[in-house]
Amino acid sequence: MQRRELLSAVAVSLGGCAAAPGAERTSQREYTVDVTTGGGSEGYSIAFDVEYPNAEDVIADLHLTIENTGDESVGVTAGPPAPFGILVAEAVDTANSITLWNEAYERSDGVETEGYTIGLVNRVGFTTGLRPGESVESTYSLRQDATTGDGIGELATGTYDLTGHDGEPFRVNGDPVDAQLRVRSADSL
Repeated sequence: MQRRELLSAVAVSLGGCAAAPGAERTSQREYTVDVTTGGGSEGYSIAFDVEYPNAEDVIADLHLTIENTGDESVGVTAGPPAPFGILVAEAVDTANSITLWNEAYERSDGVETEGYTIGLVNRVGFTTGLRPGESVESTYSLRQDATTGDGIGELATGTYDLTGHDGEPFRVNGDPVDAQLRVRSADSL
């Protein structure tokens, strides 16, 4: 097995996405990314699917979906923009943080942006209601040029807690979502 095929197989198993045999599934910078969620969820499911686009500055796209799998309505609450607000990955072991980019930030009246940097954010809450069988989704990009901490810096490998711009994660039925993002160098696999 060639090195690229081995990395492809490992990246697919970490990212939870399917790939054709021989397809490269690591990013342009050779990172692998996976997201785990903790705790049980009654009445809904959360899925993070990772995709590695052929874009110079995008390491990975995270497709977040919440589906109401129960018999009663589910509410997803976050700051702007709905449905999940601004997602930030805060490093578990360091002071590093990374804003995960969503194109909705630029279109939102509640978020000011400059390039790929978040400025002011209105402190309003939005709730998206899901009836049984309904789902809501959004895509966030882990960018090479993302804001890290107080500025733009080199992406650090490691484990990150997913939270919101204000340090609070979005909520489903009032409970904060527990999710972690792990970024690894493909060379370390």
